[in-house]
Amino acid sequence: ALYTGTLALWHLACNMLNDAMDLEADRLHSGEVRAFRVEYATHPLAQGFISLSRFRLVISALVAAAAAGSVACVELAPACAWSFPIGALVALMYTPIAKPLAVGEILTFLIWGALMFGGGWAVATGGVTLVQAFALSSPFALGAFAVTLGRNIDKLDDTTTAGLRTLPAALGRMPARYLAVAALLGQHVATIAL
Repeated sequence: ALYTGTLALWHLACNMLNDAMDLEADRLHSGEVRAFRVEYATHPLAQGFISLSRFRLVISALVAAAAAGSVACVELAPACAWSFPIGALVALMYTPIAKPLAVGEILTFLIWGALMFGGGWAVATGGVTLVQAFALSSPFALGAFAVTLGRNIDKLDDTTTAGLRTLPAALGRMPARYLAVAALLGQHVATIAL
């Protein structure tokens, strides 16, 4: 439960950071404050439900709680020690580094796959090799990759207008759709193969 809760805190903090940075990139590029997320969900910052200073405070509190949870997990299950520093670094670099290079979706595959699932496997079993982590997590990782890819195909026009780089922006709409379908099919093939 501690491992899952800690991952949820890291995920929430990273999603909030991603939303804030996308909002700022859109504002700088178009001169407007728009947020694609508002079309299908709440965006507290874009909709003015929370000030930027409070938003930063919430993100800081989430990161602090996630870091404390990470330390506690490692104390209780040392076999997962490798997953937290790598996962935190990769997750926090998703928006500022991976998205401009159009590799954010690939990081999603790694984060939701070998790092989160593999780390969880290490907690449950007392250890896992990197090869095992990749193999066992492939169905889950391919699903997360496909969902992220699909979401970014959905908002392709908005991300292109905002000057953001995603894998669909780099590949084009149709090749990205084919890749998403391949990932979804690969998820099932990997499950059967395991």
